[in-house]
Amino acid sequence: RYRIESQIKFEQELGVQGGKIPEILLDHKPHLLHISVHGTLGKGLFFQSEGRKKWPVTGDLLAKILLSLKNDSKHVIHCVLLNACHSDVHAGSLQNVSNYTIGMRGNIPDRAACLFTYGFYTKLFSSKKTNIEQAFNAGVNQIEMGNLPPIDDNSPPNNELPHLYFKG
Repeated sequence: RYRIESQIKFEQELGVQGGKIPEILLDHKPHLLHISVHGTLGKGLFFQSEGRKKWPVTGDLLAKILLSLKNDSKHVIHCVLLNACHSDVHAGSLQNVSNYTIGMRGNIPDRAACLFTYGFYTKLFSSKKTNIEQAFNAGVNQIEMGNLPPIDDNSPPNNELPHLYFKG
């Protein structure tokens, strides 16, 4: 099980262009990659193009990029958090290139995404002994404690809860 080490360094990239993802990952070599974008089931995760238009990136393409990073630089990203609607299917594509991947089921309201992020990172950085699974559970608990109403009357219960994949 992977633990976050005592040295924590945050690198933030805003308005990322889809074509720059490999370059950014090679520059930063993150251990935990948090992607917060809009997402759809069919088209993918939406980054930007050079013209500031939507640039869809699927989980399969992101997995190829991460595999290339691993092969070229021997760097493994231990956890990928896809904080985007319908990112569960894309997270599933990444389970062979990262120890842990987290994706959101269905549409996730901004408030639920923020609650998960708050619970996840609060727990993750609370102790050297905290692992990704414990942090994930804390994020889910934070959403459930938020007592959010369903997105619509047709949504199944807990549709907005994230899903955790890990290499077993």
